[in-house]
Amino acid sequence: MAFTVNIKQSDIYPPLPTIAELAEKETKRVNFIVTATILGGFDYEVNGTTYHFSYQSSDQANWMQEAYRADEAVANGQKDTYRAYWQGHKADGGVDTLVFTYDEFKTILMYSGTWKSDILASGWNMKAQLRACTTEAELKAKVKELDIDAKERAARKTYATISAESDFGIAI
Repeated sequence: MAFTVNIKQSDIYPPLPTIAELAEKETKRVNFIVTATILGGFDYEVNGTTYHFSYQSSDQANWMQEAYRADEAVANGQKDTYRAYWQGHKADGGVDTLVFTYDEFKTILMYSGTWKSDILASGWNMKAQLRACTTEAELKAKVKELDIDAKERAARKTYATISAESDFGIAI
């Protein structure tokens, strides 16, 4: 008694991912890197002391609320008397209450926006380069050139530091 078994290779081995699928996997890593970097925040200096601004959603909300209040002061002719009171977080864990004039606050506000925009643009640029790859070898070389592995390790450290406090409310 003879019988035939019809087994296709795809029944045994799943199809290999396409270059587009591989590139998309790498772009998800870039999304993580960018998001963790932004939420990790930036350092800024006031009168010789370095402070850290976290970009977590509650801090962003406070920042934008203060920006609105500053613009409202200008609209009401109170630019010269406007003061922004801000908690400056130092690397040693200490906190100082900072008092900014309108111009000082707007300077740091503009810096924060530029800083965030630059990080987003860097992520978009990396993703475009990854998506432009046409072979797996080219994609692997691009991942190495863009140093995505090291950037992801750094982002994971940042994520571990802030994860208990954040809702990760940024998408690129």
